[in-house]
Amino acid sequence: MSFQIAPKMRTLIGTDKTSRVSERMVIKLGEKIKAGIIGATGYAGAELFRLLSSHPFVVIAAVSSTSYEGKDLSEIYRSLSGKGDYILTNADEVIEKSDVVFAALPHGLSEELAEKCVKGKKVFIDLGADFRLLDGNVYEKWYQLSYKNAKLHQSALYCMPELNREK
Repeated sequence: MSFQIAPKMRTLIGTDKTSRVSERMVIKLGEKIKAGIIGATGYAGAELFRLLSSHPFVVIAAVSSTSYEGKDLSEIYRSLSGKGDYILTNADEVIEKSDVVFAALPHGLSEELAEKCVKGKKVFIDLGADFRLLDGNVYEKWYQLSYKNAKLHQSALYCMPELNREK
C-alpha cells in the first residue's frame, strides 16, 4: 500500500517498522504525518484544512493566521466546527510542530518560510505563486517582486504529483 502526498514524498509500506516519506523525513508505521497550515483562514488554507482533517494518514499539528491569531479556526469558519480545537498561531510555531508545512499565502510571503523549513528539515509545500516560476525575470515581470534566494527557487519542484511521481 502506498500513497502520494507530494512529489518525492511517497510512503512505501514495507516489512520494517519505518517508512521513508522523503529524503528528509522518516515516520514509523502506524504513525500519522504531522501537517501544519500557514494561512489557514484564506480560501485555499481552509479548504486544505477540510481535506487534511479527514485524511487517514495525517494529523493537523498546527494552523496559523496573521489576521486571526489567537482565535479558534471554527470561530472563523463555522463549517469546520467539530474537527477539534485549532487555535490559530504564528508561522514559526506551525513550522516547529509539523513534519510537513503547507503555505496558503499570497505571492511574496512563502520564500522566507521555505528557507526556515529547509533549515529545519521540514517538507514545505507552497500552494501560492512563489515557487511556480523558475526564471526570476519572469517572476519579477508577473509579480513585481524579485527572488531573495534564487538557489532555493532552483531547487524547488512545481508540478502535479500525478504527472511527476519520479521527481
